[in-house]
Amino acid sequence: MNMFRVLMMAVMACVIVINGYAATYNTTERGYWNDSGTWEDGIIPPFESYDTINIFHAVVLTSDLILMDGSHLEIDSVGALCGHRTITSESSSSLITYGILEIDILEVPGGKVDLLAGQSIFTSYGLITNGGSMSINGVGLSVGSWFQCVEIAFKFILDVSDNQFDNTSISSYQQSILIEGTGQVDVFTIQGQRVHNSTITGNTTLSFSKGIYLVRVVNEGGSTVKKVYLN
Repeated sequence: MNMFRVLMMAVMACVIVINGYAATYNTTERGYWNDSGTWEDGIIPPFESYDTINIFHAVVLTSDLILMDGSHLEIDSVGALCGHRTITSESSSSLITYGILEIDILEVPGGKVDLLAGQSIFTSYGLITNGGSMSINGVGLSVGSWFQCVEIAFKFILDVSDNQFDNTSISSYQQSILIEGTGQVDVFTIQGQRVHNSTITGNTTLSFSKGIYLVRVVNEGGSTVKKVYLN
């Protein structure tokens, strides 16, 4: 057996081993990527993956994701993937989206990306190198736009009820948030970090540094959320 055949057999053995360990992951409910409850059988896909990953729900990406050789990520028309992270599509990998994809950076060093429907936002850039490709067909694509994972698909982040009510007023003035009403108050940064939690029984003023915040008030009448700008 010559050296060339030995090398070829070694390469084929490596391919078989890699494919033998490849798996398919499906979401079963909306949630965070690193939450076992988000995934079928409670098994979380690795962030450096050789596998097939199907997104059928709204998922928050909690770390940078690398699609390795042979891997496939597909976002269904009712699915969504959002997070201020980087997705890298390595050579021979593929990413297809029919739903929502909102990330900071998309790098395609040899992979194949198809944005076929829905909405895609990259806050920083998309970079295609090393023979990679990206097709855009029927998708709303924005680069440089700021996104927040708090929209209809990602409402679970704040656990917001659809039951809006008008017996509470939320307003802002300079670096203060003015709340008229009673109930449980939570204030979040635009990135989803909770910076305040309290129960109020009357008109209340809360002070924060400059920025964009989400204010949630919950009481027996339901819940309401409002975005406020402090400057």
